[in-house]
Amino acid sequence: MNDRNDRLVKAFFEGDHPGACARACYRCLQRYNNRGYHGLLDWRLGIGFLRGMLDPTYKAGLDGRFEAYPELADWPRLAAEAAEEVRRLNPNNRRVIHCGPLKLPVLTQPFAGGTEGFVLVHPFWRLDSTSIAKSPLSETINAVPADNVYFVDTFDVARRPVKAIEHARNRTPDLP
Repeated sequence: MNDRNDRLVKAFFEGDHPGACARACYRCLQRYNNRGYHGLLDWRLGIGFLRGMLDPTYKAGLDGRFEAYPELADWPRLAAEAAEEVRRLNPNNRRVIHCGPLKLPVLTQPFAGGTEGFVLVHPFWRLDSTSIAKSPLSETINAVPADNVYFVDTFDVARRPVKAIEHARNRTPDLP
């Protein structure tokens, strides 16, 4: 998986594919016979999942080493683009800022007389209170200028942005 010329992963990293394909396309994973699953397919998450199975030290970017892994190299850009897409759904009330040591995109908006912030996180990051306290997410939470802070992962927000925001409000972890 570290060798970009390996026949199993080579096609994902050839030419303009990483920049042209955010999740899946007919050049990589999509086929006519799997069209019912096109919305779920994501080559970056597939490679990251395999890496996580093989490397117990893999943090999926939570250690800030996005560039160390080809499947994560452009995750910060993709996360920022996803946040911007959600902002455009309500451009007069929402804004995107970047907070914390990882400069994660945060969507802020007024809500119920205050402000709420939605930190975009990688789908593989653990979001229980113990894990948050031991990671850069703790500093990120403290840096967000909002009364309530929620996490929304990029898998959900890229596929169903409105539901992802609603779901994030309902699954609030015990923040440190």
